[in-house]
Amino acid sequence: MTNTIYTVITFAPVQGFIEKSRKLRDLYGSSYLLSYLSWVICNTAKQHDCEVVSPASINITQGMPNQIIIKGDFPENKAKSAFLTAWECVTETCRQWVEDNVPGDYKPWKRSWGLWTKYAWEFFWVQGEDGKSISEVREKLNEKKRWRDWTGINWQGESSTLSGTDAIAYPKLGKISDPRNYNYQQEKQDVTAFYEALSEKLGESFIDPKEQLSIPELIKRMITYESVSNQLIASFQDKFGKDQANIEPLIKEIQQISTDLQPSSFKDLNRHKENGGFQGWFQGDGDQAGEYLKQYPEKTHDFSQ
Repeated sequence: MTNTIYTVITFAPVQGFIEKSRKLRDLYGSSYLLSYLSWVICNTAKQHDCEVVSPASINITQGMPNQIIIKGDFPENKAKSAFLTAWECVTETCRQWVEDNVPGDYKPWKRSWGLWTKYAWEFFWVQGEDGKSISEVREKLNEKKRWRDWTGINWQGESSTLSGTDAIAYPKLGKISDPRNYNYQQEKQDVTAFYEALSEKLGESFIDPKEQLSIPELIKRMITYESVSNQLIASFQDKFGKDQANIEPLIKEIQQISTDLQPSSFKDLNRHKENGGFQGWFQGDGDQAGEYLKQYPEKTHDFSQ
């Protein structure tokens, strides 16, 4: 008798990716991108004749968890390749759109975009042997996550005004120069000119001319722009069309999101209220759902549904 094999996959960072946000548009774009990456993993697993146990409902527009439980032998190389290719579609689409629509010499910044394409995420994959239960495989995943395999991206110059932790994305980002010849005023002028031009092209509801965003922050903002998301569809079809028999569901969901992301306005998050109150975002497990699923792992799919 052949024992059931479970494969569990996740990726990081998730909370950190979402929290580096200034506008409601950033939060929406973050959620969409995380769900998009999860969708690709789930869809690729199904293409390899595996059953997705959780999430039971694969729907980007309503959000998807980033821990994916699969019934079947889903190879790590197939899963990781699909994940990284999906993210590459996003980074290439955003970079190419800027280069095509905002005049400038973009040779210096291509390497930085390439680094964010390769090193933005940590990918975790585990599989259960000898008929291990879902709970046992999930615990194995938690153990693996304690051994981080993370590559930091270094830079010269000033950092993002949103998070303060990554370099400002502008055409001269990554240009090799002697630090002794660093000219702050010239960099400031170049950055200001770039964001003014980008804001004029996208509109101030997408980019404030005074903003100075990092590459991932810029991606989260741009992916909510209709013509960018339309280019993402073309990129996805180009890279996945030959490998996956049915990508129409994702195409339809991206098209729907393109429509949903065009409201009259997205207001900035006002965390500090005039009356002294504070607005925050929280995540928790106060309902003990995790403990319930440890006791009844066979109910994971039904619970997710």
